[in-house]
Order: sequence, then structure tokens, then C-alpha cells
Amino acid sequence: MLKKVGILINGGDAPGLNAVIRAITRTAEKNGVECYGFIDGFNGLLNNNYIKLDHEQITSGILHKGGAIIGSSLNSNVFNYKVIEDGKEVYKDLSEQCVQNLKNDGIDCLFTLGGDSTQKSARDFSLRGINVIGVPKTIDNDVACTDETFGFNTAVSVATALDRLHTTAETHNRIMVLEVMGRYAGWITLESAIAGGADVALLPEIPYDIDKVVEKIQARQKAGKNFSVVVVSEGAFPKGGSISVKDTREGGKGVINIQLGGAGDIVAKELERRTGLISRNTTLGYLQRGGTPTSTDRILSTKYGAKAMELALEGKFNVLTVLKDGKLDYVSLEDVVGNNKVIGAVEGGTEDSNMKVVKMDDALIKNSKRPWDLLRRLTEDLSVDFCEKCVIIFKLLVNILHKKKEKMEQMKFFIATSTEIPKKGMKNYLCRKFTTNPEVKINCFMGRVNFTLKLWSSDSVYVVVDGEGDIYFVQLQKK
Repeated sequence: MLKKVGILINGGDAPGLNAVIRAITRTAEKNGVECYGFIDGFNGLLNNNYIKLDHEQITSGILHKGGAIIGSSLNSNVFNYKVIEDGKEVYKDLSEQCVQNLKNDGIDCLFTLGGDSTQKSARDFSLRGINVIGVPKTIDNDVACTDETFGFNTAVSVATALDRLHTTAETHNRIMVLEVMGRYAGWITLESAIAGGADVALLPEIPYDIDKVVEKIQARQKAGKNFSVVVVSEGAFPKGGSISVKDTREGGKGVINIQLGGAGDIVAKELERRTGLISRNTTLGYLQRGGTPTSTDRILSTKYGAKAMELALEGKFNVLTVLKDGKLDYVSLEDVVGNNKVIGAVEGGTEDSNMKVVKMDDALIKNSKRPWDLLRRLTEDLSVDFCEKCVIIFKLLVNILHKKKEKMEQMKFFIATSTEIPKKGMKNYLCRKFTTNPEVKINCFMGRVNFTLKLWSSDSVYVVVDGEGDIYFVQLQKK
């Protein structure tokens, strides 16, 4: 029975965060569940710093407020966390401390409010036995499997400040450039350009040709319009060029270490040089993140929060609440991680994700006749140390035939060290931990490695390979 739930926020703030917190808390209270908020996201989880959330004292009157009453963590990857040892910065996996804090606090479910990177950490916590439910938060609107993330609508509404630039551009015969946020996703740029009647929109997904932009502006001039409005995403870049980086930082793996900025200035200067028209750039920046959420975001955030708590009450964990075709739904976190939503955005750091998609024509598949061969080749391909204390998932879209002539549409690899799975009583541990089917059969046989343990069930195949003292767990799961 659900008794306690926790909420944490990671990543940049987005309008609607407080509305989600309010909805989760109110739904929890109505069902006799206590709700707690971890202060400053993953930092609070690591330090076990939290407050009790109740509608009467804490969450009442926060629906319309921007920001987040419990704060948020930025660039805090507890699976690779920066600590100081002997006066030097080192990175350590402190996730186990977070797991223990949740268990000691009696938290039955953790709600993670964030984008792709946040839900990746949520997925990793789920592999360590924590019940997790994600809520898609980002103004960039690039989280996979959902029609819209909360915060996006407010960001677009702020970007329609384009209306004000129109009047100045027309009055002074100028080119007015507006740089908007969104990082590697062009959703804000696209929708604000449409809503604001911009003449040109430059997206990260489509490297731009400045000559084509100039042609458009000159065509307008010939038509008697001596002004133009251009919307530029902060992640936009020219063909053959690269994104504009304002600053970099060393925050370790799994976090965004690049601060984008300057794309609008570059476009404005180049257009002025080529057209002779005075060009000015305006960068909205953090104006899009803060302030009061629109009514649309308040409603969407409330729906997401209530749905997330309902899923927890139903025992549906390790999922992300989503909006599909206008209806609330949920998907597995596995389907979300590393698969940013097209237009075509790829979040910074996603290319370093521990998820790899391998198709049937990949050499890894063709040259691997046995599961452990494929396991070895994949880890070699990703330069993963077999002795590294981590859990890695590879999502493979393959059909594999091995031992039982069954087609496997999806194969997941869970690789763990001996610290994850105890060697003593391993058979019973695996049966209890990884399957609920009482008819599972266990067969042991010698392979090219020390030994291989197979568990067969009606819907999954589990393989454990023990190699040189470390245990690797493989799950072949039919869709």
C-alpha cells in the first residue's frame, strides 16, 4: 500500500512546476498518502534534505506562481557526482546513497520532474529497485512520446514578443532578429515564428544557408517591404558550421557542459553586411523560463500531476506520464531515454547516453552468433570496462533466435557487477528479483565463459554470464 511519495525537480525551471507539485500533493492527500519534496532536486535526494508538502500549509496558492517552491538541481548527476578528495575534484557514483535515503525515508514512489537527462537518471534508479514516475518538464518540448511538455506554451507566448519587434522593424526599415531558447530543439522557434508572423525561422535541425535568407529579404525589398523579422534558435548554425557556444564548463559525464548563445548576433551581423539594412538582435534568454505560466500550462501541469499520482496509486511505476493525441497516458521510461522528439532534436549529452540502438543490418548483429558474443562486442564498441561498477542498458531492435525458436522484437541488456547480484543463492535471487512466473525453469550449462544461467518464462528470457568474477545479467524481452 502506498504511504509516502517524494517529488524532485532537475534541470532548468519551467512555468508550471508549482502546478504539478500542487496536483500531486492534492491527489495524494485525497487518497491518504503523504507527500514530500526534496529540496534542490538530486542534491536534496543525495543529502536527504526534504520537506513535507501539504495543501493547507505549503501548496495552497502556488498554482499561478513561476519557479518551484522546492527548487531544482542543475548539472547534478548523482551517478557521476563531483566531490572533493584531498583537494582534488573527482567524480563518483553516489546513487546508492540516494537509494538508501529513499528506503530509509520510506518513500514508496519518487516523482521526477524533468527532461531527457532527468528521466535517464529516473530509469537508472528504477533498475536499482526504486519506484519512479516521470513528468515531462522542459520548455524545449523535445521529450519523446508526448505531444507537449509543460512550460512550452508559456515559452512560446513570451517569444511572441515578436509583435513588438515588428513595429520597430517596419518603422525604421530594419532587420530585427529574435534569438530564442530551445537548445538543440527548434519547437519554440518554429511555433513562435508562425504565431508572430516572422519572415524567416532558423532551426537547429536544419543547418541554414545564409544566402537563402538574404534572397528572402531582398525579395521582400523588391516587393516594397524594407523590413524583415527573423527568429533564430540558440542552437541554429550554418551549413558547414557549428553551433554558437557562449561558455563551457566541466561538470562531468551525463550533464550538459555547453552554454549556447550568440547565434542571433551572428545572423544579425551577417545580414547587415550582406543586405546593407541595419540589423539588430534581441535575445529573450531566461525571460522564457520565469514568470507566471499561461492558463494552458497551468491546466496541462495540473493534469500531468494528477495523472502521475493516479498511476502511483495503481502501482504503475517506472513510466513517464504523457499526452497522446490529446489524452493522458503513460509510456515506459525505456521508450523515452535517449529518444528526443523529432522535429529532430538531440539533447546535449544524449550521444553519450548508455543506450545504443542496433538494427538488424548492424555488423554487431551479423557477427554475433551467441548472446555473450554480442554482449562482448557491444561493450567493446562502447569502450565499457567489464569491471566498471554500473548498470548499462542497450536497447536493440532485433529478431534473435537462440535455443528457443521465438522471435524477440526487443532485447535489453542489463550489465551488473557482482555487487549488484549476490553469488550465493543466485538462482533464488534471480527468480525472486526478475520474474513473477512460478513456472520458470533454470538450466545451467558451460559456455565459453565460466558459466551461463538461463531462466525461461512465457514472456522473457534471462541470461546471466559470470566472467572473471563479475556477473552480467541479460534480459531478452518480447514486446
